[in-house]
Amino acid sequence: MDIEIHTYAVDKHWDSDISIYVMTTEISAIILAAGYASRMGRMKPLLPLGKESVIAHVAESFREAGVNAITIMLGHRCRDIIPELEKYNLAWKVNQHYAQGMLSSIKKGIEALGSDTKAFFIMPVDIPLVRPSTLQHLVEKHKAHPGQVIYPVFQGQRGHPPLVPVCFAGEILTYEGSGGLRRCLQAWDRDSLDVAVADQGVLVDMDTPDDYAAILERYRHLAMPSKKEALALLMIHQHDNPSVVAHASAVASVAAAIGQALNRSGNNVNVRMIETAGLLHDIAKGRSNHAQRGAELIAANGFKAVADVAGQHMNLVFDPSNGINEADVVYLADKMVSGSEIVPLERRLHWKKEQFRDDSEALKMMSFRMEQAIRIRQTIAKMIGNPLEKLFLP
Repeated sequence: MDIEIHTYAVDKHWDSDISIYVMTTEISAIILAAGYASRMGRMKPLLPLGKESVIAHVAESFREAGVNAITIMLGHRCRDIIPELEKYNLAWKVNQHYAQGMLSSIKKGIEALGSDTKAFFIMPVDIPLVRPSTLQHLVEKHKAHPGQVIYPVFQGQRGHPPLVPVCFAGEILTYEGSGGLRRCLQAWDRDSLDVAVADQGVLVDMDTPDDYAAILERYRHLAMPSKKEALALLMIHQHDNPSVVAHASAVASVAAAIGQALNRSGNNVNVRMIETAGLLHDIAKGRSNHAQRGAELIAANGFKAVADVAGQHMNLVFDPSNGINEADVVYLADKMVSGSEIVPLERRLHWKKEQFRDDSEALKMMSFRMEQAIRIRQTIAKMIGNPLEKLFLP
């Protein structure tokens, strides 16, 4: 059996010889789901992930990224997986020689590519948490560098999926050496591009039940970056500005400490959101209207809730009758930190008055911001039963 089922996508036509829909999009995805999963002891593609299966989630991530030409490569227990693919109108192909290894499935997947394909992703099904925004970013890089193999890189380490120009397809098909795809691709390292991404998911696979448990926990927080991801995103946009990075790190630390103190006092703020928004609040520093531009950057990476919090660090309307929320905490922490040092708000207010004494409009705005921060500090001090300064005493 070596066939594909009907699938649905924009801009398709019938191929009467094999009676399938042939995708006519320029970027394709080959998802590898043919292996034995011996260490997992269960069929990886069919494991639950949220409200769907692992295989459905991986395919949907590509669809959300605008990649609709998707082929699932099957092998071991393929008949158990096919009904799940039919539920989601996913194309599939069976590799009868899957026991020969992953490269054999990749070759079969390449043979199924549409004639208009210009580049294709290669994605093992057991790396299920790569974000759609990451895939979109790789596609954009391919458009600028169409002759290079594009690799996502997180904190200096290459991950999945590579995006391979179709000009290399013939060499993959004829490769017979050892080491599989990785060794094959090494021959084109001079024709490759490493792209830094703020997505730890490019490195996170699931080979064992413990790995799967970690994937499930990570999935729960997928809409929010980890601290490592937030720092990676900040470095992508402010790598040449260490003072901004130092300030952001200090703000994140102060904000997290305030959030933890609030929760110890019976409140319920999201400390992870507070810390990551603190890290990212100045991501667009140096650009006009940097708070809004920064929020747009954060949201474009799939972190809308964090973007909403970080985007208010310049223009927040504080209402003590509504209690304290994450945006209030980040706003306050930003005003408490000058450079990378904690400075009393009253001292900073004095500095601002001196700095803008000849600019009445700027003075009015800066004074309002600092005075509002003082009101937030007073409100939090009442809630936690201590002056905030005690949190930061050595």
